[in-house]
Amino acid sequence: MATAGEDGTVGFWNSATGRELGFIDGFSGEVTSLQFDATDAYLFTLDGSGRLSKWEISFAEIPDQRLVTANELWSTNVGQQSMFSTHSVLPNLAIYGNRSLVQLVSKADGKEVASFEYEESVVSLTLIDSISHSVVTKSGKLILQNANRQSILVDSDFVKSVTSNPITKLMASVGSKAVQLWSTSHEVPFSVFSLAQSETGAAHVELSNQGRVIAVNTTGEVSIWDIGSLRKELDRRSLGW
Repeated sequence: MATAGEDGTVGFWNSATGRELGFIDGFSGEVTSLQFDATDAYLFTLDGSGRLSKWEISFAEIPDQRLVTANELWSTNVGQQSMFSTHSVLPNLAIYGNRSLVQLVSKADGKEVASFEYEESVVSLTLIDSISHSVVTKSGKLILQNANRQSILVDSDFVKSVTSNPITKLMASVGSKAVQLWSTSHEVPFSVFSLAQSETGAAHVELSNQGRVIAVNTTGEVSIWDIGSLRKELDRRSLGW
């Protein structure tokens, strides 16, 4: 497991024991985004200066010692105040952050694959596959950009954030009072379930590879739904997806 913060360091931990394994530093300001690849052998980081990097990571646990070896394979500058969205099984990173430009960057070499310009600044983004992605704009619109560069308005009801999972073929968006679940198995996403939240509304949502929806509201309350149970309920009502 890796963690990052405002001190410009990335820490590594044994997720089974909680033991700290070490850290790497030298970043410019806060590390805004980080993600392991599917093998856990490579880590992608983005810092406050806009430096996007790919690291080869190796670990060795020795009694009374913490050893992490990090070799920077490539780095590129994608602009300040940026973040990235990706999934461990996808080949690209999507760069965004308080601006209207979205850049897709290859994990292999850090080179730009494609770029997209929106009418408003992008406040949240999720990468659905290597090219297709959904964004939430400053005014709360949820827009899908498909592989054919077609923009499709999915929802305009004051959406706050969005996430997706290419393994479960689902997308989840946070609205004013509820979490909306969407299927991404078709060219145009369609709503499959609305998950009620507390009166304070959700602040963030994630989709796990194991089939769960995890939402946190503005007071820190965590809600978890099992997608398998939702599918059974929809099938019972003849509304399966």
